[in-house]
Amino acid sequence: MLRVGLTGGIACGKSHVLRRLAARGLATLDLDAVAHALMAPGGAAYEDVVAAVGRGILAPGGAIDRKA
Repeated sequence: MLRVGLTGGIACGKSHVLRRLAARGLATLDLDAVAHALMAPGGAAYEDVVAAVGRGILAPGGAIDRKA
């Protein structure tokens, strides 16, 4: 089985390529979506991230403000 990792800078088209591959029936894994789920309230990494960075990164609803 061939496995390909798609990397690149911000706004270089990674998400576009991922969608095109998925549209052709290839199995894909969006690690950005995985990271969002892990850092969501109740996610496996949420408490560790808040403890490491501080509560100042939390939005009013308790979610991690990724821009902060």
